[in-house]
Amino acid sequence: MILVSGVVGIFVVLILMTVMGRMNRSVEIHSNMPLAVEKAVELALEESYVNKERAMMADCVIRMAATMDTDSDVEVEIMNAKMELGILSVKMMELFRHPNGKQGEITFERTAIMDQKRKEDRKLCEVRFYEKKSDFIEDGDCYKVYQVEQGERIVAPAIPIERKETFRCWKDVNDYIADFSLPIEQDLVYYAD
Repeated sequence: MILVSGVVGIFVVLILMTVMGRMNRSVEIHSNMPLAVEKAVELALEESYVNKERAMMADCVIRMAATMDTDSDVEVEIMNAKMELGILSVKMMELFRHPNGKQGEITFERTAIMDQKRKEDRKLCEVRFYEKKSDFIEDGDCYKVYQVEQGERIVAPAIPIERKETFRCWKDVNDYIADFSLPIEQDLVYYAD
C-alpha cells in the first residue's frame, strides 16, 4: 500500500509539474510576444529598407529573438510583412521539454499594426526580476526583464528553478509583496522571496 501510494504521489507531482510548466511558458510567451513584435515593427520603421524585404524580415526576427526572454528554443515565422504600412504578422512557437522528457510546444500568433502617432507618444517601462534581494543590491545577475508600455500590466514570470530555498512570492525593493494586477507606471524591480 505504501509503495502504491508513493508511485501515485510521484505520478501526481510529475503531472502537476508538467501542467504548471506549460502554463508558465504560455504566460511568458503571451506576455512577451506582443511587445517583441511591436518593437520589431517600430525599429524596422525607423530603418530604411528599399527593395530589401528579406533584410527587413531578418532584422525583425533578430529583434524579436532579442526581446523575447526565454531559455527554450523559439521558432519565428513571418506570415505577412508590409513595413511601409507598419504591419507585421508573426507566428511564434516555443519548444521545451516537460519533466517527463516529452517535448511540449506553445504557439502564439500576433499581428502588429503600428500607429505612427501612438509610437511617438508612448513610454516604455522596464520591469526587472531577480532571484535574490542581494542580486539587485549588488548589480548581480537579473532573472527576467520585461519592457512594457506605461499603463500596461504584466504577469509574474515562472518561479526560478535554481532557487535552493522555497519560493514564497515576488517582492519589490521596499519589501512589499508584488501586486501584478496594478498597471505599470514606472521602472520596477522585484526579487524572489
